[in-house]
Amino acid sequence: MDRRAFLKNVTLGTGASSLALSASGCAPSPGAGEFPEALTTVTTPFLGLEERFSSPIRIVRLECRSTSGGMMLQATSADGATGLAAGNERQAHLNPVLEHLVAPSFLGQDARRLEHLVDEAYRAHSNYKLAGLALNNCIALAELAVWDLLARQAGIPVHALLGPQRRRALPAYLTRLTRSTTASQEVDQVLEEMERTGATAVKVKIGGRMSGNADASPGRTEALIPALRRALGSRTIYVDSNGSYDAPTAIRVGRLLEDHGVAFFEEPCPFQEFEATRQVADALRLPVAGGEQDTSLPMFSWMIRHRALDIVQPDLLYAGGLIRTLRVARMAAAAGLPVIPHSPGKGFKTVYQLHLAAVIPNLGAHIEQSPHPGFTGGLVHVPGGPGWGVEGADEAFASGATVFNLPASRA
Repeated sequence: MDRRAFLKNVTLGTGASSLALSASGCAPSPGAGEFPEALTTVTTPFLGLEERFSSPIRIVRLECRSTSGGMMLQATSADGATGLAAGNERQAHLNPVLEHLVAPSFLGQDARRLEHLVDEAYRAHSNYKLAGLALNNCIALAELAVWDLLARQAGIPVHALLGPQRRRALPAYLTRLTRSTTASQEVDQVLEEMERTGATAVKVKIGGRMSGNADASPGRTEALIPALRRALGSRTIYVDSNGSYDAPTAIRVGRLLEDHGVAFFEEPCPFQEFEATRQVADALRLPVAGGEQDTSLPMFSWMIRHRALDIVQPDLLYAGGLIRTLRVARMAAAAGLPVIPHSPGKGFKTVYQLHLAAVIPNLGAHIEQSPHPGFTGGLVHVPGGPGWGVEGADEAFASGATVFNLPASRA
């Protein structure tokens, strides 16, 4: 499929060039070529949180616990309200950054200023010198816990604080996470998991992951793609190479993908080699996807402006939280590009993307999901309960071992 034709058909709903941003009304998106969200240290609030809550909500405690599902952070307000967020597998290595450099920027502050707090945490203690995934992962966890606190206090889902709900059920593609299979084994496992989840789209791994053009096993990619197309018929196939190729090799592999009707090619080149990614996007008809590991808003702006990406895939934790990811979505919307949040795996940490996907107009045709009991009929449903709407989250946190427990007086 031609990459430009794909982009015309990839979004769900309407209004990909504008983004509803406030529960109290709609604010206009930046015009084409105008991306204020690319500014790293200047906040332009667009969510109207101070209008939603009449009185200050002071954050008086942040407690991190290690649970069986990973790190969890609880934010507590002066009136005893709480909010929770779960980290990814990187967070355990980053807890000192969270405790000593990020949490103090949130403690003692008014939660209604959340859009400002994210950027203030970037500047505080010269934290910008640590800019990248390590810092943003910690900012994200603090921000996401505060989102839960605010939404629980209001008795509404987080997405209700972001704007009008556009979707209640989300078409999902089945994401495969292994390269250890042979081509025939992968096809068999894809068919079994698609049957179990009802998915009509799948993403498989090709190449060898940041492998300098080496395949996971000799000839696997060249065997897998034709075999998968034969097995799936007209169903949608996406592929992810996790930065396996230089630009010439990625273009050659991309031609194979085009010949077999693959719908997007994710991370053809190492993510930091953005010029190489642009070369691949310019050379192929096939849409190029990426952005899961990017943390710089100016870099997202560059990739979007120069059409190095056709589909933008920010990871809410890596990118620094929901607010920064919304900024990326606004940039993409202004350029007419779809967003498909990066969210593999299972558990609490995958729910954030559902709240984002419920409200943005420029959502791609499918969101990313691993098999789990809630993924049925090819759909995943947006949580409707207060906060993140994750059942058992409070119990999981209560059973964890304390890593740190910071009162506002220590901020």
